[in-house]
Amino acid sequence: QEVKLEMVQLRNLNVDPELYVLGMPEWAVEDGMGPAAFMEALSERCPGIGYGYFNPKRARMAELAAGRS
Repeated sequence: QEVKLEMVQLRNLNVDPELYVLGMPEWAVEDGMGPAAFMEALSERCPGIGYGYFNPKRARMAELAAGRS
Protein backbone atom coordinates (compact mmCIF):
# COMPACT_ATOMS: atom_id res chain seq x y z
CA GLN A 1 0.00 0.00 0.00
CA GLU A 2 2.86 2.36 0.82
CA VAL A 3 4.63 1.83 -2.52
CA LYS A 4 1.50 1.64 -4.72
CA LEU A 5 2.12 -1.95 -5.80
CA GLU A 6 0.81 -2.52 -9.32
CA MET A 7 1.79 -6.09 -10.24
CA VAL A 8 3.12 -9.25 -8.64
CA GLN A 9 4.93 -11.84 -10.73
CA LEU A 10 3.96 -15.34 -9.63
CA ARG A 11 6.27 -18.31 -10.15
CA ASN A 12 5.97 -22.05 -9.94
CA LEU A 13 8.28 -23.34 -7.20
CA ASN A 14 8.85 -26.64 -9.05
CA VAL A 15 9.49 -28.43 -5.80
CA ASP A 16 7.83 -31.27 -3.95
CA PRO A 17 5.47 -29.47 -1.52
CA GLU A 18 6.06 -32.01 1.25
CA LEU A 19 9.83 -31.55 0.96
CA TYR A 20 9.44 -27.77 0.80
CA VAL A 21 7.39 -27.69 4.01
CA LEU A 22 10.10 -29.63 5.85
CA GLY A 23 12.50 -26.73 5.29
CA MET A 24 10.08 -24.03 6.43
CA PRO A 25 9.92 -22.60 9.95
CA GLU A 26 7.03 -23.91 12.03
CA TRP A 27 5.25 -20.53 12.13
CA ALA A 28 5.14 -20.41 8.32
CA VAL A 29 3.55 -23.83 8.07
CA GLU A 30 0.96 -23.11 10.73
CA ASP A 31 0.04 -19.67 9.40
CA GLY A 32 0.52 -20.41 5.71
CA MET A 33 -2.00 -19.94 2.92
CA GLY A 34 -2.33 -21.22 -0.60
CA PRO A 35 -1.89 -19.15 -3.76
CA ALA A 36 -5.61 -18.38 -4.18
CA ALA A 37 -5.93 -17.14 -0.59
CA PHE A 38 -2.72 -15.10 -0.98
CA MET A 39 -4.01 -13.43 -4.14
CA GLU A 40 -7.37 -12.70 -2.55
CA ALA A 41 -5.80 -11.18 0.58
CA LEU A 42 -3.39 -9.07 -1.47
CA SER A 43 -6.17 -7.89 -3.79
CA GLU A 44 -8.17 -6.72 -0.77
CA ARG A 45 -5.20 -4.68 0.46
CA CYS A 46 -4.13 -3.41 -2.98
CA PRO A 47 -7.22 -2.95 -5.18
CA GLY A 48 -6.45 -3.08 -8.89
CA ILE A 49 -3.26 -5.12 -8.47
CA GLY A 50 -2.31 -7.29 -11.42
CA TYR A 51 -0.78 -10.75 -11.46
CA GLY A 52 1.67 -11.97 -14.05
CA TYR A 53 3.68 -15.04 -14.90
CA PHE A 54 6.82 -15.13 -17.03
CA ASN A 55 8.98 -18.01 -18.18
CA PRO A 56 12.17 -17.30 -20.14
CA LYS A 57 12.59 -19.01 -23.53
CA ARG A 58 14.24 -22.43 -23.46
CA ALA A 59 17.33 -21.16 -25.28
CA ARG A 60 17.87 -18.50 -22.61
CA MET A 61 17.43 -21.07 -19.85
CA ALA A 62 20.01 -23.30 -21.56
CA GLU A 63 22.45 -20.35 -21.67
CA LEU A 64 21.94 -19.68 -17.99
CA ALA A 65 22.35 -23.36 -17.11
CA ALA A 66 25.61 -23.47 -19.08
CA GLY A 67 26.89 -20.49 -17.12
CA ARG A 68 26.70 -18.00 -19.98
CA SER A 69 25.19 -14.62 -19.19
